[in-house]
Amino acid sequence: MQVTYYKTRHNKGESKIARKMALLVLTNFACWAPVSFFAFTAALGYPLISVTKSKILLVFFYPINSCFNPYLYALLTKHYRRDLVLTLARIGICKARAHSYKMILSGYTGNTGLHSLSSSRKQSHDEI
Repeated sequence: MQVTYYKTRHNKGESKIARKMALLVLTNFACWAPVSFFAFTAALGYPLISVTKSKILLVFFYPINSCFNPYLYALLTKHYRRDLVLTLARIGICKARAHSYKMILSGYTGNTGLHSLSSSRKQSHDEI
């Protein structure tokens, strides 16, 4: 019996998107898990918390997901991270990383030499 293994091609961009989606799903699950757990136990007839406490739980956990999703979407973009590092460098934090971003923006890439700013912007835009 001969077993044939097929190699699948994975695009680097696909794996980045998969990681981003996994992070978003994980954070959504973490925000909804306490609410769902207590609702499920109450539906089975074994409420673990009172109605008053469940209202407090809903008030605190229900909006967390909605509040953090815009920040997660922003933090997952390369442009936002770059701008954040450059802004933090102005107050003295992340200076080494900001210097590397400035070198890339100025067109110097170290080992590969010089390339145009427009091609680096196009490349970074495609990576998002």
